[in-house]
Amino acid sequence: MRTKASLLFISLFALGACITNSEVGVYPAPREDKPTTPELPPSPTSSDAGTDAAETGQPDIHPVARATNRLAAGARSTCATTSTDGVVCWGDNSSGQLGNGTSMRACPDGLVCPVQGLDIGVDAVFGGGLAHCALRKDSTVFCWGDTVFQQNDDGVYAHHVTYSPRKMPELTNASTVGVGLYFQCALTDGQNTKCYGLNNTGTLGTKSVEEGGTDHGEISGMGKQGRKLAAAQSGYFACAVTGSGALKCWGSNAHGQLGNGTYDKAPEATTVKGLETNVTAVAAGTDHACAVVSGRVKCWGRNDKWQLGSAQIEDRLEPDTVPGLSGVVALTAGRAHTCALTRRGTVYCWGDYNAGGTSASATPMEVISANVTEITAGTSHTCALYTNGSLVCWGSNDYGQLGPFGYRAEMLP
Repeated sequence: MRTKASLLFISLFALGACITNSEVGVYPAPREDKPTTPELPPSPTSSDAGTDAAETGQPDIHPVARATNRLAAGARSTCATTSTDGVVCWGDNSSGQLGNGTSMRACPDGLVCPVQGLDIGVDAVFGGGLAHCALRKDSTVFCWGDTVFQQNDDGVYAHHVTYSPRKMPELTNASTVGVGLYFQCALTDGQNTKCYGLNNTGTLGTKSVEEGGTDHGEISGMGKQGRKLAAAQSGYFACAVTGSGALKCWGSNAHGQLGNGTYDKAPEATTVKGLETNVTAVAAGTDHACAVVSGRVKCWGRNDKWQLGSAQIEDRLEPDTVPGLSGVVALTAGRAHTCALTRRGTVYCWGDYNAGGTSASATPMEVISANVTEITAGTSHTCALYTNGSLVCWGSNDYGQLGPFGYRAEMLP
């Protein structure tokens, strides 16, 4: 049971993470840290549950049983919800990914930044590319960071950076959100999928392509609420599970990441070959995607670092089963790696999941044995949330994206 001391710690923690005059300055160059892998702590037991943040020195990440998305990685940043239904972030802030009103490195090493204006009322958090979004309990969506390209007064399209959360009127009545590179999509409580942002490769699925410009619209016929959605991590495509359990993808297809047997981009949602039913989860990396079908994993797209779980290094234009996995309930994907979470809380990863280190694997390798409830991947880092609310992160840490939760080791067991 949480105590008042725990909530008091959150308040003090947030205050300590705010910017001070001595920290104002130019955002520094990336640190020279070598890629890291977790020196994994013992899996939590039932006696560990409910540990107060004041005892652990970590932010009190919400451990109660929400559906998903208490934890979300962007390309080089990570965010999580707190026990007060707020949001904290850590890592790269050069494009306002921390949502603290600045582009400076406002959080000292080992601390996290509270997101401005989102200290209560948040139901879930999402990340991708150089942006993060939060879904509030009233089904509104707020985003921050380098979210979209927008047209300036001179007619030129340019980055639109928001250093504090901005309400997204284009994404109303949302039930879940996907964040790609300069675009966002949301599943609504009706039967449509709404997207907004850069549309130069058909990333919005609206049957049109606007070179260098932005658009917004709805993808019809996706089915009712309760589906899954994934926008590419630092990429230009998205996928969603329909109400009937089929998987549809749209957008860029330079490496076959749409799974339709071609390299042709698709400005409208197309069904992934062989995945017309029984799909329960989906993850979109930069140029590859994976789905859970009846507890097993199928992947397709780019495969230069074994991110498809295949011993061969070549693109795949259609889904192929990843060997040795069953009982999978969730997936996450980065630029060149993929991780799966099973119903018993075990985490398996494959591809370059140590960001160029010694732990690249052509096939799934067990990374954490039990008691994980959620996983998320950035471009080259990964974080896992334990059932007791504690966190562990591993991979690249050049922008501090592992936060105070990284563990170092020569190589994974």
